[in-house]
Amino acid sequence: MGCAGGGEGEGEGVAGVLAARELAEGQALRQFRHWLENHDCYVFTINGFPYGQFHGARVKEQVYLPDWTSPARHLYTNALFDLLAKLLPAGIEGSVSTVPGSFKEFIQTDEKNKLIRKNIWRCVEHIARVGEKSKRKLHLGLEPEPLCLFENSAETIQFFERLRTDHKNDSRLNEFLGVNYDCCHFAVEFEEPQNAIAALREAGIKISKIHLSSALKTKAMKEERKALEKFSDDVYLHQVVAHGANGKLKFFRDLPDALACSRTCESAESAF
Repeated sequence: MGCAGGGEGEGEGVAGVLAARELAEGQALRQFRHWLENHDCYVFTINGFPYGQFHGARVKEQVYLPDWTSPARHLYTNALFDLLAKLLPAGIEGSVSTVPGSFKEFIQTDEKNKLIRKNIWRCVEHIARVGEKSKRKLHLGLEPEPLCLFENSAETIQFFERLRTDHKNDSRLNEFLGVNYDCCHFAVEFEEPQNAIAALREAGIKISKIHLSSALKTKAMKEERKALEKFSDDVYLHQVVAHGANGKLKFFRDLPDALACSRTCESAESAF
């Protein structure tokens, strides 16, 4: 049994629209660049996954909103690239990571799928312009996650193929768009890293960034389920995938759903 803990990682800094605005206004950007220089640090990536408040309040599936059907997500991500271009040292590639389109439950029509691809492409066009102007190499990393629009290597490749169909022979897709490979998210899907990364590379998809994170795997026995109860909370979404003896995967929207599973689940190996 495997679980994607906390949606986007509780230890990461808050990356939201207010923080982006504050950094871009007045003397804040100049002061931040001065701080980076004094502390021998540099910025090469921005976590653009969370949009608003991410700590101290109920997040759950709302972490994916606004999703890529919304102009707000597109414009926010553009603003992050504008910032990154001003912070990124010459000769270093820079990336922004973002939600994988949306949460599956939110996307019920082909029109919404098309709108997601349209807005992501608008962002690709913006990245190309910003990169050319700043002389920086930039790319957007879509981050597959359990129960999202594309959650494993196969669905990710399918999504990119649809984008390629929409924009035939446009090299900007491969240059400015890739995947943020979150080790936890792919592990919860029971995908071995060497297999998933090889499949993405074979499909010509850039690995924009690798997010080193861990997943929890356990047998769903009574004692283990009892121990896992302390990880259940009302703030973050903890998707769970159970691997049955027959090789089939069973998906649970959240940890409480998995813990409530009947005794028939006890023989399954699950990842969190």
